[in-house]
Amino acid sequence: MSETVTRETNFFFFNEYGLEYGDIIVTGKMQLAMPLVRYRIGDVGRFLKEECSCGSNEPILEILGRTGESVITPKGPVNRSVLSQIWLLLNPIADIIQIQVEQKNYELFHIKYTGKGIIDKNVKTEIEKALKRFLKCDIFVTTEKVDIIIPDSSTGKVRSFIPLS
Repeated sequence: MSETVTRETNFFFFNEYGLEYGDIIVTGKMQLAMPLVRYRIGDVGRFLKEECSCGSNEPILEILGRTGESVITPKGPVNRSVLSQIWLLLNPIADIIQIQVEQKNYELFHIKYTGKGIIDKNVKTEIEKALKRFLKCDIFVTTEKVDIIIPDSSTGKVRSFIPLS
């Protein structure tokens, strides 16, 4: 069983809301003697409104990233979940399949993305505009269209955001 809660209020939200995202919390029901109850797994996600193409009636949970990663700006840290909201806005603009943002310094972001039929100049312009609006500071964006985004070697997962190291 999984649920998502908003970070600000810790309130559970239902699938009907669709666009809201929050921390993913799971409860394991396999071990009855000592079940794992409401365990925060460190991921941020949201329930999608659409139905699964496999025919299942269960809700689809979209993983948007990790909770501990922050975008560092000259004005201070911003939770990386703001990037997920930007991708929701950009989704209708471009057919981006995968996207990865790497923060190079306080003002420079390198974005790798995959997709078909995408006009590279439009992607750069729209992403830069959205990032400036959400981060509320001047930033520079470089973009790179790639065939595949290589998964992290230690986890095997594609990281949607690579923070400053």
